[in-house]
Amino acid sequence: TKEDARKLLQAIKLFNGTFQPVLIASDAWGKESSVVINGETDEIAIGALTLELVSIQPANFDKYFNSLKPDLPAGIIFK
Repeated sequence: TKEDARKLLQAIKLFNGTFQPVLIASDAWGKESSVVINGETDEIAIGALTLELVSIQPANFDKYFNSLKPDLPAGIIFK
């Protein structure tokens, strides 16, 4: 969560520069700048790598999925 990320940065800051880990973070850091740009932990987050997974829904998937019924033979569902 955003709060967990903020607490992690605060904990790293307690080391007063004696410990600078390589941070690889979830998309929360990339999307929510308030997590890192807050005047308190900005310098700790510099250089952090944030990852965001992108998923694309295949065309016509909703139509296909909504057409499935429990009484259909299993072979049709797995085609």
